[in-house]
Amino acid sequence: MSCSVNDAVPVEVDHSGGGVLRGQASSSLTVVSTELCYLDVIDCPELVSLDLPGCHPNCHIMARRCARLNARACQGRPCTSAVTS
Repeated sequence: MSCSVNDAVPVEVDHSGGGVLRGQASSSLTVVSTELCYLDVIDCPELVSLDLPGCHPNCHIMARRCARLNARACQGRPCTSAVTS
């Protein structure tokens, strides 16, 4: 699934509050989910900005293979960048 810049992306949330955002081609996305506590962002090399309005205030973000996404882009939320192949 790919979206144009600034598209809102729904993320399915599992029973423990976790969700996955994978393979997005946009540079800027808004994730819409009031129950989201943990978000894995995987294989989004063009993603620079991630907006999480309405998500849990301490939503933790794990970024894998998202070279342009950094902690500053995560708007003060806990953000870890994992280097994996």
